[in-house]
Order: sequence, then structure tokens, then C-alpha cells
Amino acid sequence: MEELVSIVVPVYNMGTSIKICVESLIKQSYKNIEILLVDDGSTDNSLQVCKKFEEVDKRVRVFHTENHGGGPARNYGIKNAKGRYICFPDADDLYEENAVSAMVQAMSNGINDFVVAGFTSLDGNGKKVTERSYKDREVSGIQMRSNYNKYIGENEEFGINGAPWNKLYDLKIIRENQIEFPELRRHQDTAFIFMYLCHVNNVHFIEENVYIHYVNDLRKEWDKYPIKLYRISCWIKKNTGKDCI
Repeated sequence: MEELVSIVVPVYNMGTSIKICVESLIKQSYKNIEILLVDDGSTDNSLQVCKKFEEVDKRVRVFHTENHGGGPARNYGIKNAKGRYICFPDADDLYEENAVSAMVQAMSNGINDFVVAGFTSLDGNGKKVTERSYKDREVSGIQMRSNYNKYIGENEEFGINGAPWNKLYDLKIIRENQIEFPELRRHQDTAFIFMYLCHVNNVHFIEENVYIHYVNDLRKEWDKYPIKLYRISCWIKKNTGKDCI
């Protein structure tokens, strides 16, 4: 029997783009999914758009919260998720039709508990900004933790990046270790990944390029990366007592 995959999408004022995102999720070749749309206090028609999907597809579940940001919205999704695995696409991005299937296949060998997939970044005009592909390989959690700059940074061989959206996680690991997106002003996504990596046994990089990411502000996303890693490592040490970086 296929494992249930929870897909958590934080939504804030995405009425013009959430429709395309959810349609890409509904069309997944892997059918045993639940789609958790967490409306983060939107002031546009996002909630109404989400509810329309809930009415026509029983796999869609809609939640409405006060506006606290993308991290708390994802945490709300984690608390309400019922799946074995979980992933976190952005509301203005797309999954290729085989995305969930490819990631679950890489996860379900009983050894891997974290999957990282390739992605393509496009600007607002649909022009390719960057494309990230990986060689199909497995890396132990111990090896990852021994050199975070190599595996999290943007080097040619690895560089898994600090975004949560092109990855598949084991929900049991998240819950057993009380991992959540922290209330940081910036880089909460990378902090979440760092904390998750503290507990993984094996990471599987897959060749498939399965995620389409729309870039709104290149500088905001990629600048000052080494400083970001240092600040996040300090935050994790201070707030969790873990020194796995």
C-alpha cells in the first residue's frame, strides 16, 4: 500500500497563483496524498479559492489562521498532517507531475529519511534563472553533518540550498524531535533543515528535476549566504542546545 504524503502549502494573498499550484498537486501521478492549504490571514480571495478546491477534491483540507508568517503556517500544517512523509511547496510554485512519486520512491527503501530533488527557478516572465540538478546518490547523515558548508552551500556537486520546497521529509522524525520552523525574521527555512539534518541517517539526492520555483527577488534569496549559515548555527545552539553543525 502506498504511504500517505502530506503536502503543506502556506498561503498568504496568493489568490492569483494558488490555483495553478494546487492544480499541479492534484494532478500528481502519486495519488495517495493530502493537500493542506493553510491560509495565513489573507486579505484577498485566497481563502475562497482554496475552499473551492476543498469542495471538489476530498484530498484537499483548508485551514485558516491569523497572519503569523510562512513558518508558523507550515508548523500548523505539521500539527494537522496525517501522512508518513511531508513536503512544503510554496503557493506560487509548481510540482512536475511525477514529483511526489519520484521523491517517495527514493525515500521508501527503508534506509533514506530525507530526499533532495532538482529544481528550476524562473523569473516573473517565465525566463530560466537557474537550474539545479544532482547526481543520483546517497550521503549519510554523519557525512552531511561533518561539512554543512559543503552540502548546504551553493557548490556545484551538492548545494541542497536552504529552501524547504524541493525536499521530502519523514514526519515521524519531525514530530519525535519536535522540529518546527522557528520564529526568525529571516532564514527560518534553513534553520528547519539544519535541525532536521541533526536526526537523519541517510540523504538521497535524485536526478529528477521535479520542482518549478518562481523567483521574486534574487538578492533577497541568495545574498550573504555564509553569514546566514553562521547566524543560523548560533541560533540552533542557543535555542536547542544542539551543536550538530
